[in-house]
Amino acid sequence: MAQNAENHALFLHYSKRFIPDESFSQTILCNQPDLKISKDSLRYIDWSQGGHHPKTLGMEDIPGILASGAHFARKFDLTKGAEVFDAIDAAVDAASH
Repeated sequence: MAQNAENHALFLHYSKRFIPDESFSQTILCNQPDLKISKDSLRYIDWSQGGHHPKTLGMEDIPGILASGAHFARKFDLTKGAEVFDAIDAAVDAASH
């Protein structure tokens, strides 16, 4: 990342903010003209239930998660079914061998 007056001014601005790590790096990276950033978040999120929160994923969602090609998934609840992680791990292990 090039050091310049604009980046320095941004650094000074963020030095006075409460949680600068929430957007400082993203702001610098997204404003680099020679860097290509994908708009695909590679996240599997199921909003089919409507409302303000995505569906909590479970065992029944594993086929969709694996077929999506996503690298991340949201959201899980360990207290309602940690076995989903074991099943995903097993599927990923099987696919890599």
